[in-house]
Amino acid sequence: MITIPVKIKECSDSEFLVEKQNNYSFAFRKLYKHFAKVEKKTRDEDFITYVRKEFNLNYIEFTSLVNDVSTKVEQMKTINENKVTRIAKLNKEITVLTKIGKKKPSTKNTRLLYRNHKKIKSLENSLRREITFGCKETQRVLTKLYNNIDVIMCESDLVKREELLAANQQKIDEQTELWYSKRVIHFYLLGEANQKGNRFMKFDFANKTLIYKHTTVRK
Repeated sequence: MITIPVKIKECSDSEFLVEKQNNYSFAFRKLYKHFAKVEKKTRDEDFITYVRKEFNLNYIEFTSLVNDVSTKVEQMKTINENKVTRIAKLNKEITVLTKIGKKKPSTKNTRLLYRNHKKIKSLENSLRREITFGCKETQRVLTKLYNNIDVIMCESDLVKREELLAANQQKIDEQTELWYSKRVIHFYLLGEANQKGNRFMKFDFANKTLIYKHTTVRK
């Protein structure tokens, strides 16, 4: 499958598209956290009705969203399984290195043991952390900026302290805005086999044009 980015040449309602994209992003995070409620065996119709109403999603938008979230869930499942496999492998290496170390202690062996233990701790911590929606780097920068407030408050010069706090707050505001913008994702729309295509889009290949028709699908 080839993905081709298409620039928007004309938009009759840009606010609607921004709202649609924000709603899709909010709903994506909601479904990711409660994905069991939209799976076939554990499907919760009340929850589905709530999500569709809360985020203004029609039938096809919701179906596409579930498909999109399912892909992400499977992707994260594979990543976590690989981490568990890596931890098991490192533990086996530690067992071997420990046995060798008892017979022939060496600096190299000690360093390898330390590195393996450190890697395991890092992997285990990552398994416990929730998925980050947005940019991890931006989140790290924000954490440092908030921690920096305690350092600035130790400044004895009141004028300088206020200046540093103001500058730090400006950076916090900029990074917060950037973080929120990176949490917004592209909304994903699937076609229907029984409709022989995607009723959301009109494909004008002669003029290299795609027309988005959001009101043509059933609720």
